[in-house]
Amino acid sequence: MKKQFLLICMLAASVFTTYADKTIYVANAQLGTKDGSSAANACELNQIFGVKTPAVALDATGTTTVYFDASAEYSINADYSSAKDRACVLIPDNLTRRVIFEGNNAILKGTSTSLRMFRIGSLTNVELRNLTFKNGTHPSALGGAIFFAGDSLKISGCTFDNNSSDNGGAIGSRGKYIKISNSWFKNNFLLGSFQGGAISHTGTTTGGALIVENTTFSNNKGKDANAAYGTAIITAFDGTTRNYLSEISITNCTFYQNNAGLNTTSGYAAVQLDFLGSSAPAGTVTTAKFINNTFYGNSDAAIRFWGKQQALTLINNVIVGDSYANTSVTGVQDHGLIAEFTVAEGRPAIVANNNYIVAKSPLSIKIDDAVLQSGNSNNNTIVAISSQADIDALGLSTTLQVPATGAPYLAVASNSSPLVEGGLNVLSGITLLPTDVRGVTRANGNTGSKYDIGAYEYNGFVTTNVPAVSDNFFTLRQTAGEISISANNKTISVNAYLPNGQSVYTRTTSNALTIRKAELPKGVLIFIVKDGEKSVAQKVMN
Repeated sequence: MKKQFLLICMLAASVFTTYADKTIYVANAQLGTKDGSSAANACELNQIFGVKTPAVALDATGTTTVYFDASAEYSINADYSSAKDRACVLIPDNLTRRVIFEGNNAILKGTSTSLRMFRIGSLTNVELRNLTFKNGTHPSALGGAIFFAGDSLKISGCTFDNNSSDNGGAIGSRGKYIKISNSWFKNNFLLGSFQGGAISHTGTTTGGALIVENTTFSNNKGKDANAAYGTAIITAFDGTTRNYLSEISITNCTFYQNNAGLNTTSGYAAVQLDFLGSSAPAGTVTTAKFINNTFYGNSDAAIRFWGKQQALTLINNVIVGDSYANTSVTGVQDHGLIAEFTVAEGRPAIVANNNYIVAKSPLSIKIDDAVLQSGNSNNNTIVAISSQADIDALGLSTTLQVPATGAPYLAVASNSSPLVEGGLNVLSGITLLPTDVRGVTRANGNTGSKYDIGAYEYNGFVTTNVPAVSDNFFTLRQTAGEISISANNKTISVNAYLPNGQSVYTRTTSNALTIRKAELPKGVLIFIVKDGEKSVAQKVMN
């Protein structure tokens, strides 16, 4: 009887603990009981999941949420690492439940060689939110900040800055599903290999995917003067393993001056979709969709797709070279799209609508797709650069605008740009996001009928000669010497930019502002007024 009662108690206890969630608080120094049970009893980051003693373990069957101090900086050094895995946070294999890291704008900063921040094991499900990963590095391995081998990795509101490895400067993956949103990958680089300046993702089983939305890749690069395939992203190849991804989807993203280190006709590109490996079942095809993206000044090209297994769809993308020079130099984007095989040789034909490609050599000789040839009926514009005017005609900023939150972007300065309302807003079988990289509603321009081409949706009003402009939350008036803005009893932010995106004025007020024009640069200025719900742009001639 006693044994039966004990067994019942044990079973009851297991019922109440099996699906219990857990919260862990981390700080730079241990506090209170040091068990991570509250902010007052915080553990250190490297105690999580047993990398350093005393360990604080997750609930392996529930959801564990890890909270960071607001805007805290965490130094990552060799003391945190196990000899085998070289990681500050080691998430063990076979973790079938979720682990969520709520970053609260914290910074994880590497201070040692050959040490990454996270190693995420197989069969795991992890989310990273509002974190900055800086200076992580791991020579002779994948992933300078993160190595991922699990089922799913979701990243939102994160920045990856100056991380490095031999493969996948910021993230190296042999995992299954990755989704990235509202993030920024900048200045990441390769130490030895030439695969994925920011991200290298292979996928391991049917259903593997890479989904990237509202994210910017800028100044990621290969090693010194060596080549780099996928200066921002490479898929399906990590140097030793060739597998495949079933789905690749990149939307509202900006690829800005990612540099291969060399500029040749070999075809180094910001995004490389590699051919599939022998482990992929016969007849497998990767579905790759690029929708409303902006590519500018990447060497050598924007997108390079290899092999015969990539079914490529291009909708509302703008691809712009940064030079019209007759000779190649480092950093010059000469090509728009590069393929290894023609349609006649057996690769799937590209689906392309309303794209704008301006480069010295917009298409490689292997791109024989009818939708991209002269006289196409799919509203694709292909321009071989003959002068700087071909680039200037787009009205596209050549300098990244960095907002207080969210991903940087390349603005469009005028509604006279051919990119404005030049895209599609409906296409059968294709999902188009209703907002741009900033969250601005698409198709809200002059006629409201079409999306703009690229990651940025122009939402300004070209009324430079009108002395007063009013909206329900502000009023702007101009005189010969002043610009006055009334807040109409609301708290508003006022920002002024040059057409190239450079910020020249910023202020928040709940009353009124008077700005002397003599204090502002001469020429065209774009004032953007926001009240937290609505954003209105006003073009002013100073």
